[in-house]
Amino acid sequence: VGSEEWPVGDAARQRLSQSEPPLTVDWGLADDQPEDAARLAFSVTNEGDVDTRFVAGLNGILIVGAHSPVAGFNREIPAGETVSWTYTHDGGDPYVASTEEESDSHYNLEWTQGEDDLYVAHADGE
Repeated sequence: VGSEEWPVGDAARQRLSQSEPPLTVDWGLADDQPEDAARLAFSVTNEGDVDTRFVAGLNGILIVGAHSPVAGFNREIPAGETVSWTYTHDGGDPYVASTEEESDSHYNLEWTQGEDDLYVAHADGE
């Protein structure tokens, strides 16, 4: 606060000066799907030689183009390892503004190194 300065230790300076380790992010629909929900599977691989953290936001894209927050993820990813998990979105179809009884879903995942979209086509009768 004010003009006061706080010293930063050498360990913190070194970590902050390092580039972020590259991450490989794979995600999509899980093989096992519950009724009336979407189960998404995530796998994040840390390709670097230092531990890192995967921080991401999952959004549903509404038919009017707006992003609707679905979930946030904050996972530790050890160096050279892959961390996997599933997330079940049971809050209904992200197309809340749709006039159809069922519509396809569109999800967007954003993290510090990129973003990716997932389109889910709902089969009739499911």
